[in-house]
Amino acid sequence: MKFFFKALILIFCLLYPSLSVKGGVFGAPPITKVVLKNGMKFLIVPRGDTPVFSALIAFRVGGIEEDEGQTGLAHMFEHMAFKGTRGLGTKNYAMEIPLMEALDHLADELNQEYDKKDLADPQKILEIRKKMGEISQQQQKYTKSGEITQKMLEHGGTGYNATTSKDTTQYFVSLPSDQLMFWAQLESQRIFKPILREFYQERDIVMEERRMRVDDSPEGQLYEKLLQYAFQKSPYRWPTIGHAEDIRRFTRKEATNFLKRYYCPANAVGVLVGRLDVTQTRSLLDKTFGTIPSPCPVKTKTSQPHLSLEPPQKNRIDLSLHAEPSLMMAFSKPTLPHDDDYVFDVIDEILSGGKTSKLYRRLIKEKKVASSVSTYTSIPGARLPHLFLIQASPYGNKNIQSAEDEIWKTLERLKKEPITEEALKKARHNILSDMIWHIKTNEGLANMLAYYEILLSDWKYLENYPSHLEKVTAEDIQRVARDYFTRDNNITAVLRKK
Repeated sequence: MKFFFKALILIFCLLYPSLSVKGGVFGAPPITKVVLKNGMKFLIVPRGDTPVFSALIAFRVGGIEEDEGQTGLAHMFEHMAFKGTRGLGTKNYAMEIPLMEALDHLADELNQEYDKKDLADPQKILEIRKKMGEISQQQQKYTKSGEITQKMLEHGGTGYNATTSKDTTQYFVSLPSDQLMFWAQLESQRIFKPILREFYQERDIVMEERRMRVDDSPEGQLYEKLLQYAFQKSPYRWPTIGHAEDIRRFTRKEATNFLKRYYCPANAVGVLVGRLDVTQTRSLLDKTFGTIPSPCPVKTKTSQPHLSLEPPQKNRIDLSLHAEPSLMMAFSKPTLPHDDDYVFDVIDEILSGGKTSKLYRRLIKEKKVASSVSTYTSIPGARLPHLFLIQASPYGNKNIQSAEDEIWKTLERLKKEPITEEALKKARHNILSDMIWHIKTNEGLANMLAYYEILLSDWKYLENYPSHLEKVTAEDIQRVARDYFTRDNNITAVLRKK
């Protein structure tokens, strides 16, 4: 899968070649795995002389945990996790409570009106929204918007942010090493015990975010349709940001229930990388994160029975908009720990890894039918079976078919003509070099460790990655190309310029 998270193993091997393996893990810097009494896992990695550290908390919850009708709720909750606690983000929490309850009541009224669909009263909708705006203004008298972020900045925090994908939600920041206690005290409360204030104002912000990413983005619309038709049962069929109709109907009660279902310590992984003392850090984590109760009533979606590889519902999508042409060709594929996933990594590099790659050379240099071409091995995520995606930007409508034809010809040659050992070695080298590039920072290392701990419940899977990559043969590439790059396993989405 085309994630930079695989870089971990390489940087250790290259930066510390003379160090022995300790306890079956990497020699140095040592990675200490801690499991708190409530089930929360932490990976602690002392590294570097500069007195700073990067912290990341990842939850095994993303868009795939959502129910239909509530798409985008994982992303919405990520926004709400920065709104504060009972003591932060507020001047008087007691005064906020009745106002938030009044907003909830009006939100329910608004949804009841929406339920009437064509019979809904536009005037009543406007009146309800006006009342909600007035109450929100009253609540602002008692809130301190942005206080959490401001405090983090005051303590030297940088890169304080979060991200939601279909597979996971991550919260991260970098701080001076002497602010570890501050970080643990703040984040253990902010993330696990948030107060969802300003919920409906934030809902409007997310609606605007969707408008920019999808509704006003031709390629965003094409991608959304691609997912919709590529999957029949998988929750990968809807976008991470959610459908507009669902976002519009979000309620604070739904977000609170989402919090209770998935934001429990046993469903989280924390990673700390930087100048740290392992013993002191472990004691601190016990006193902060370790005191949080851990009821986790709902299993994640990977326990469900529908996760077999599924063929696309439809083989072709055509969209005409006032935009430059775009071509997306997707093929269903399995995820880890399937051995073919490693083969796809090599194919990805062979097809689009630089200006000497097969697709770049064919479409751009030789045939001149496209201005760009890329491939992606894990779309839109990797916890479930997903897509291998080829994306190209044809020169005008007249070259769309030519670009598509050349891609198919290239894939057919991949099936019939074994690549040379030299080309295979180059692909492996490029993959590993790319990994090294992404592991130079504490943030990058924390990201990788958290990702694989979430994806496979064991970051040490990374130890075996180079040997798996080394085992990929020219015959494997031909076999995988024959098995997966077929018309029956393909969905093609085309954006034509009006």
